[in-house]
Amino acid sequence: MNKTSADSDGSVIKRVNPLSVLQDKEDMVCEINRHPIGLFTMYAMGGGLLLLIAVLSFVLVPHLGASLSVVGLASLFIIGFLFLASRIYWDNYWVVTSDSISQMSRTSLFDKEACQLSFSHLEDVAAYQEGMWAHMFHYGTISAETAGATDKFTMNFCPDPTGYAQKILAAREKFEQGLHPKDDDSDDDDSNIVSYNVPLDDESDETD
Repeated sequence: MNKTSADSDGSVIKRVNPLSVLQDKEDMVCEINRHPIGLFTMYAMGGGLLLLIAVLSFVLVPHLGASLSVVGLASLFIIGFLFLASRIYWDNYWVVTSDSISQMSRTSLFDKEACQLSFSHLEDVAAYQEGMWAHMFHYGTISAETAGATDKFTMNFCPDPTGYAQKILAAREKFEQGLHPKDDDSDDDDSNIVSYNVPLDDESDETD
């Protein structure tokens, strides 16, 4: 995603954290959404459960119409469940700007949390990839750590966690450089140094 100004992407950031206060020069760095691989397990379980219900209904219910009704109701229930689970899954994401990380966390339809971490409190960013599947499909876990050991921003099923960690660290470095700009007129500049030849005491005595 290309960087854009806070005016054009303000709606995205406010959607993540309504309490955020955008600065005039705040830029969008990236938005981190979960990898689709995290939905594979839920879809596989839903398909397996539907197949099991279909087999049991045709075996235990002798009437074909009743069996089809059971399978139809089970299908509607499972599809509805998977739709809600997918929406909850995609509602967990990060938005990284030039001075902070905003995290949206949702574990159910009625459990939603938005929080924000300023780069001034960010200590480190860690990326983890464990197992064959994580390396094969390029996903893992990314976490942003603050000074408090128990205070972490963590996202599971993060695509390319190493790449996003590097982007966040680079954004933090630029943020710190903005807080502490280098002085170009420092005294270390060689052009401002003037040399003088100071005669030694022995040389001054010989001339006399």
